[in-house]
Amino acid sequence: MASLGKSFVWLFLAEFLFYVSGYVVHMGAGRILGVEDYGRYTLVITITILLANLIGAGLPIAMGKFLSATIARRDFSQVLVIKRKIAWWQMLSMMGVGGVFFLSSHQIALLLGDVSLGPLFAFASLIIPLYGADLYYFHYYSGLKRFEIQSWLKFARSLLRMSFILALAYWFHIEGMIAGYITVPLLVFVLAWFLDRKLKIEEGDKNQDEERKKETMPFSFRSVVSLAGSTILFLVLFEILVSFDLYVLKYITGSDVLVGDYGAALTVARIPTFLFYALTLILLPTISEARILKDEYRAKNLISLALRYMFFLSLPMVVILSMFSLPVVTMLFGSSFFGASVILPQLVFSMAFLTILYVFGFAFIGAGKSMIPVWIGLSALFFNGILILFFLKNQMTPMEALLLSKNMVAFFVGLGVLLFVYREFESKLSFRDVLVTCILGIFLFGVTLFIRQFHGGTIPTISMLFYTPLLFIFYVGGLILFRCIGKEDIRLIRERV
Repeated sequence: MASLGKSFVWLFLAEFLFYVSGYVVHMGAGRILGVEDYGRYTLVITITILLANLIGAGLPIAMGKFLSATIARRDFSQVLVIKRKIAWWQMLSMMGVGGVFFLSSHQIALLLGDVSLGPLFAFASLIIPLYGADLYYFHYYSGLKRFEIQSWLKFARSLLRMSFILALAYWFHIEGMIAGYITVPLLVFVLAWFLDRKLKIEEGDKNQDEERKKETMPFSFRSVVSLAGSTILFLVLFEILVSFDLYVLKYITGSDVLVGDYGAALTVARIPTFLFYALTLILLPTISEARILKDEYRAKNLISLALRYMFFLSLPMVVILSMFSLPVVTMLFGSSFFGASVILPQLVFSMAFLTILYVFGFAFIGAGKSMIPVWIGLSALFFNGILILFFLKNQMTPMEALLLSKNMVAFFVGLGVLLFVYREFESKLSFRDVLVTCILGIFLFGVTLFIRQFHGGTIPTISMLFYTPLLFIFYVGGLILFRCIGKEDIRLIRERV
């Protein structure tokens, strides 16, 4: 079993490549399709992937928690039982969701005010069951804490989607991109299936005869559905909080150009969430195992470490993405997406706080407290709607109303999560860490502002790529100099997960 540090590095690199591949796909989509068709593509793929990832992840995430708890108890005979039953339930549920989505494709297009989207939604319905199959194996390896296999599967998926999706988009336009999203999870599932058969990963394989006898042992359908349901609800609420503005903007304005700019800015603003996704894969099974073993000290240390490093890394990302918004957007999407660079600084701020909910939501799920992030998400969504209506009635433009309400709600969501983290795990940020990080962040902001003014307000992309690593190295050096990163961190990182 790898150390915490190695596991995080492998998963981080895999997620980094995965989301780099995502941005490559989005860059290609923006250039191949143009702003208007990119807006249509964003709507179809966002809604379909939302359903596929959120509903499809519920049962596999529940499986990961149950597997980690089973292994913590050394009850290896139940691994194969859990695996097979979840596989059956996952197949039935995802085929059902895909079928309902197909039958509802025309109605979804009508709700968005564009009936021409109906055939695209119908074709995209095939994505849902295939994503469900892919997610099944991904979280299966998470439950067994075989993070290296997870990483290799993610590497494969990254390379496949860059090649298949863009190649099909070049030849078949929007329909080709959808076909690529169908093909890639199918290929990754086949690869995972072959790996599973070759590696014989189940611990229970040591005694197959005993396992076959125990396969008839009851595995609580109610407990799985309860955990999967609350997990799906949390993920759905989070994605609605993130993407809700996109659909409101389309409904109010009907402008594909505004939706395209907003979608591009949101894609860039989600970089912190994407990069910290590796933490969720480690936190859920590890916190679950710690709670089963009643090792509260380990759980507290792991949460504290995750909290501190999220804070350390989020601040420079927010500053750099905000101050270098124009060259970042131009590099990723092209000069025609200038409007996205104006929207990006505000979305980066809100996504930094919403990422706290996303990461520690998985920690609460692992600790058996899955309703905490659900109630936070429900409250946030309710107040977000109220604020949008209030700002619209006070003569704000739709874009201003959406961005201001999102920032306000995200800020209080982040604070609320931190309070619950302290209550459940007794973990918090030290005043010293906060003070040093904020001082370094202010200095970083000043330096980036000077650089922008030095270049006449518009930083060339090449210059941005030169300055960014230097600024990040300076920032990390400051954390080490002021001893915010020390020997205790190294000891925790070297621990086995």
